[in-house]
Amino acid sequence: MTHDVLIQQVHTMVDQKMIPGASLALIEPDGLTMDYYGHYGMVEPYDTMVLDHKALYDMASCSKVIGTTTRMLQLLDQGKVHLDDPLSSYIADYQGDTTIYEALTHTGGLVSDFADKHSLNREQLKQRILSAPTDYPKGSKSQYSDTGFVLLGWVIEAVDAMPLDESIQMHVVKPLQLHHLGYHPQDDGYTYIPEEVVNGSPIVKMVHDYKGRTLFPAGSAGIFASLDDVVVFVKAYLDQDPRLFSHNMFKQVKTIETFDRGLGWDKQYHGSILYHTGFTGTSIIMDMDARRGMVLLTNRIHPTREDHGFLQARRNLNDLWLNG
Repeated sequence: MTHDVLIQQVHTMVDQKMIPGASLALIEPDGLTMDYYGHYGMVEPYDTMVLDHKALYDMASCSKVIGTTTRMLQLLDQGKVHLDDPLSSYIADYQGDTTIYEALTHTGGLVSDFADKHSLNREQLKQRILSAPTDYPKGSKSQYSDTGFVLLGWVIEAVDAMPLDESIQMHVVKPLQLHHLGYHPQDDGYTYIPEEVVNGSPIVKMVHDYKGRTLFPAGSAGIFASLDDVVVFVKAYLDQDPRLFSHNMFKQVKTIETFDRGLGWDKQYHGSILYHTGFTGTSIIMDMDARRGMVLLTNRIHPTREDHGFLQARRNLNDLWLNG
């Protein structure tokens, strides 16, 4: 499969107005192909702005792997926490018995979300998460949950004795020299991609996810990034960069799998394939053995969250890439 075919598939998504534009990176052991196509948005003034490398995307749930997972794996690597530690060992007010391993693999029985979350303020939301009941027997299946990653963010804050955004900045962003990635990315000369249009105006430079916005900085969402910096992050994984983890930790990331979940990463493609998506239209997929990666950044919720075929088109794109 040539890169031209993958690029054309993404262009078709834009041409068919599934998305206003797309930033694509195809990473190989011997090279990198990057492509920007379409516009920043579909409403003024973004509909006349040609997409380029200075676009900053709300990474949504990809924040879980870029920030929370990566820092948690570093702490595990350093022996500061352990996979079988209960979250309550670090979060005094947490009333559940979910472990770090169960939160990372979404197997802790935690509820996925709260139906009435939009009516809850910061303190109410925090208390709801601390006292959230389980809704299936832990270890019996994997159920994707923001709740577990909010809790993991609080574990990181407790161990590092600093707010989550500062911890991620110190331990992930700075070592990898990611200038335009983080909870507070450098944005001089850069433009935030517009998100969902609410009451006639797009959400811009504001975390789209309600929990991520209300609990900011949260372990479940809230990181913004340029394509360039996400590529540097992916390369660090593919190259098993010692600035991130030891060789043994990379091996665990690659091999641990339960119910199609790994340590923070989606393992639905199994083996050495790590995957994650964000609700806003972001995705990262990489083959740790072949040292290949693909990053697709879009604002598929602009101007509305209605899916016009993008989600299936992305699945098809992943299949093409996997068979390449």
